[in-house]
Amino acid sequence: MQHGENTASFVARIWLEPLTNGDVAWRGHIQHIQSGEDLRFWKIFEMRDFLERQAGVTCDELWKGDGEDVKLSR
Repeated sequence: MQHGENTASFVARIWLEPLTNGDVAWRGHIQHIQSGEDLRFWKIFEMRDFLERQAGVTCDELWKGDGEDVKLSR
């Protein structure tokens, strides 16, 4: 995604919540600013899936490259 093209903004609140067995789990709420669509999630991969759907870019594509700006195709 290049600057000025298909910009997507998100607000996220993420926290660790204690479980009854003593473990902790990721919990959160994320909102896509442009559409207003939001998601409350109980597993961190649900947030990733939401980001991918809203931005139209897979998270795997975001890690490509060598630190330079990378043009991502849809």
